[in-house]
Amino acid sequence: MASVDPTDFSGGAPPCIFEALVGFDKNEKMVGALADSWQFLDDGKTLEFKLKKDIVFSSGDPFTAADVEFSLARHLKKDMPIMAQLTKDTFDKLEIVDPYTIRFHFPKVNVQFLPQTAPNMFIVSKAAYDKVGDAGYLKAPVGTGPYKITDWKEGQYIDVAYNEKYRGAKPQVQSAKFLAAPDGATRVAMLKAGEVDMITQTPWTNVADLQAKGFNRADVPQPHDIALQFDLLDKSVPWYDVKVRQAINYAIDKDALNKKLFGGVPQEGVWLESWELGYDPSLKPAYPYDLAKAKQLMKDAGKADGFTMPIVYASFMEWGADLADYVSNALAQINIKVQLTGLSTFPEFMGTVEDLHKLKGKPVVLLFDYGWPGNPEPVINLTNGFWMGKGNTLYDNKDVSALIEQGLQTVDNTARGKLISQAYTIINNDLPFVPICLEVATAMMKSNITYTKSSGGMNTGPANLNDLTVK
Repeated sequence: MASVDPTDFSGGAPPCIFEALVGFDKNEKMVGALADSWQFLDDGKTLEFKLKKDIVFSSGDPFTAADVEFSLARHLKKDMPIMAQLTKDTFDKLEIVDPYTIRFHFPKVNVQFLPQTAPNMFIVSKAAYDKVGDAGYLKAPVGTGPYKITDWKEGQYIDVAYNEKYRGAKPQVQSAKFLAAPDGATRVAMLKAGEVDMITQTPWTNVADLQAKGFNRADVPQPHDIALQFDLLDKSVPWYDVKVRQAINYAIDKDALNKKLFGGVPQEGVWLESWELGYDPSLKPAYPYDLAKAKQLMKDAGKADGFTMPIVYASFMEWGADLADYVSNALAQINIKVQLTGLSTFPEFMGTVEDLHKLKGKPVVLLFDYGWPGNPEPVINLTNGFWMGKGNTLYDNKDVSALIEQGLQTVDNTARGKLISQAYTIINNDLPFVPICLEVATAMMKSNITYTKSSGGMNTGPANLNDLTVK
């Protein structure tokens, strides 16, 4: 936590300090936060929000459209990833119609803005900023949520307390201290020693032991599937044959892997969660372990004698090296010799298709956690993983790209859901990825603390003080 500024990518402010125009309830249904209502105008090229009135920031300053304009400008200036899709090709301007009405104008329909950008564009007070300037603001930015920041020290802690000016119900937890402990083993040790009441991002291998010792557990599925991504841009590679990719899928015992490496915590890999638009229960991307089928498919593909396959994996992930070794041993059963290369930083995975294609001077397979299921809008998942137009995939299917492009221009949920389902049907058959497991963020807490999910979306979890009850 190098900052508590919500417009800073390195910011570490906890939930419930800042609010956005919209959010999600526990069933992942969009609800108003600072916005009272919203509607598309001009055939989807304009999105109008009616803002709630009589809301004040913890500083006492009233919330108006000027604060939205100010916050958007800060987000864009800081180049937050969540704002990356607001380019000159996708976003024109913000118009203030009156103090409680705003309109976002787009050059073309932008279905990603409402579910992705709006819930993550947290609003801060322009009036408070104008009083204290940039330096003062960075020390203590103020929001409209049920809590306010009372003190913080970079890389060490953030103290929060109830915001007396909050309009909603008073939470049971009146104050809390969030401590920074990047190392998972350290967090577990602190919980066991009674130095903290709860920890988040619990290492999966420690969950069962902590439960056995009487600590309560709360799981929150994350919008990431750990998966193998195949480079399919070069038709000469042996895994270009879908039978080979199916064989690889069958050869990896995902249940055993989950229990051995991950403590049985993560869920089975999926394209979409059951509550998402376009979900089709018949699409099962994570095949059950069946070595006989795997060997037969290799034989059918004319690859029974195997081949060499380079895998580039995320060594900076806690599970990276162990998972890479597990996959390597699994594929040896079907005569695929894996050559492993670990990449030690996240940015090394964030290149263009050309960069990825040239990592080893030849086609590769990547082992990483990709953002698909559980995002607020499934078209976002498709653009991030399967659309050549985004420039970060190694899968070029013109039919899938056409469906994605159509989905990006379709406001109606029913129609968009059909397009999403069609795209994933093709993807499921092509198998450009082999999903291994869906990540879960596990929090462990003392036995007198319980977690009941009250809100959804990508940015909420058991650290949300509103969701905690203390006996």
